[in-house]
Amino acid sequence: SVKTTCARCLEDFSCPLEITIEEEFFPLMDMVSEFEASSPEESDSFTIDEHQILDLTEAIRQYTLLAIPMKPLCSDDCGGV
Repeated sequence: SVKTTCARCLEDFSCPLEITIEEEFFPLMDMVSEFEASSPEESDSFTIDEHQILDLTEAIRQYTLLAIPMKPLCSDDCGGV
């Protein structure tokens, strides 16, 4: 869930979110040869760093922003201001 403001009554509330992440993550280093791996065509693709650590922070941030409703409501029957 994410804390947001109701579009009708302007009260803060916790908005439940369900996020499914489907991405391809590319390694920066080849694990076998330990040389730099070939870069993916997409410059904004997600990567696995040279220590083989997968940082999901940016993917989660992007998917969370996409999952937040454009007009979040604290309840379906919110009366507004």
